[in-house]
Amino acid sequence: ISAQVLLGNLQSHHAAPEMRLLLRNVMGTSMTLTGHSNAITDISVSQSGQWLVSAGEDGSIILWDLGSGQIEKRCQAPEGKLYTVTFIDGDKKIVAGGVVFGSGDSSGILHFWNLDADDPEPSLSIETEFSHVWSICELPSQSTILVGGSGGYYGRKTNNLEVRSIEDGSLIKSHRVID
Repeated sequence: ISAQVLLGNLQSHHAAPEMRLLLRNVMGTSMTLTGHSNAITDISVSQSGQWLVSAGEDGSIILWDLGSGQIEKRCQAPEGKLYTVTFIDGDKKIVAGGVVFGSGDSSGILHFWNLDADDPEPSLSIETEFSHVWSICELPSQSTILVGGSGGYYGRKTNNLEVRSIEDGSLIKSHRVID
């Protein structure tokens, strides 16, 4: 099954907590997936095309079976909002990023979930070196992810990239662009 997702208002902070999904297969079907309690901020389709994962401002990720449209797994970040999500490590894991708000400041956060575990809590949570995580992608053949974020640095706005290990989330390299 190949999937084309129609989410016209995905990037809006007022996006509905549901998504309409158009599946193109032999029959051609469409369905509405409902499960988040707040705006959906990102989605990712597995390499096999069998699964879709969505992240939301409610701090949850939902793993959907694209064949049935049913929720296969629901996971909750301990706190904060999630802005990005992707499958990694051959679709064995999901990593999501976002922000955790503290007293007067914020921290970028990464949460890792193992798909074969029954626990809805992340197997690993890591604070990044910036205030918000906006994007994540797996780097081919390197067992690493590239994390994009932003935040303040000595009173200036910055855009940041981090290369992190898929295994333990450790920081391998970072790059800051200061305005």
